[in-house]
Amino acid sequence: MSLGLNALLVEDSTATKALFFLALAFVFCFLSRKHFYWFTCICLFLALGVMASRIMWPGVLILSITGGLLAVYHLKINLPMWGRLAVTLLALGIGAALSLHLLPGFDNWHVGRDVIKGSGRPFQLYLNFDKPFFGVVFFALAGQAARSQKSWKVILKPVFIALPGALIAVLGGAFTLGWLNLEVISPPDWIGVWVFKNLFLTVIAEEALFRGLIQKELHQYLPSKWKWLALVMASFLFGLAHFGGGTRYVLAATFAGLFYGWVWQRAGQRLEASILTHFGLNLTHLLLFTYPQ
Repeated sequence: MSLGLNALLVEDSTATKALFFLALAFVFCFLSRKHFYWFTCICLFLALGVMASRIMWPGVLILSITGGLLAVYHLKINLPMWGRLAVTLLALGIGAALSLHLLPGFDNWHVGRDVIKGSGRPFQLYLNFDKPFFGVVFFALAGQAARSQKSWKVILKPVFIALPGALIAVLGGAFTLGWLNLEVISPPDWIGVWVFKNLFLTVIAEEALFRGLIQKELHQYLPSKWKWLALVMASFLFGLAHFGGGTRYVLAATFAGLFYGWVWQRAGQRLEASILTHFGLNLTHLLLFTYPQ
């Protein structure tokens, strides 16, 4: 099966356009401070998702509630303590449920069955409509997207430390233990779809949940001498979220999470830093090693 962009447009052009507008919403966060642009893209994503029958009306309701909840979360300074706690727990719960695809109202797009890279194990390639909504809207409402050269310098400086460190420690460690093998081949025809899916539909959502929400909240409320536990606990939960890949995958993801959490904190709690580090490691894994295992 061909998984190029043209093939997807032919197979389901409406669903493809829906996901394009979701990605564009994220991009607009960096181009303008005005909420109008990204919010319009989100509305188009929802409308086209419904038209493509990828989002049903229960899904529209769930995503609308999610958006409202995240809006309240980012304004929770005006709430009493119990209100802040309730909103945080609700945001955590719905973010986790969307990430694990536990909520009704979605028909996520199965674009690749038993996709194989070289001698790696076959894997399923989905373009999801539930999980990425949380990440993009969370990022947009946080209102911290870098729009200046100075901001990007602050973000990229620790990335240039964390990414090489993660590549050596995580991928190098997995290679040394025999969990991965070196495998450099010509880019497969599905790499463009994989890059889009991994960055816009996976990494942004995971970093919003585990760094932007979990690690941030733990870091905020733990006593000063225990703040390092926020990094460890968020990384551990990030690893557990990858239980579907087996014990090795959980361990590798937990270890990688330490780098993502460190760079997020080092860059001033900027999600761009952990997103770039996370995506950089995933892309290197795909290009240079057996994938997924």
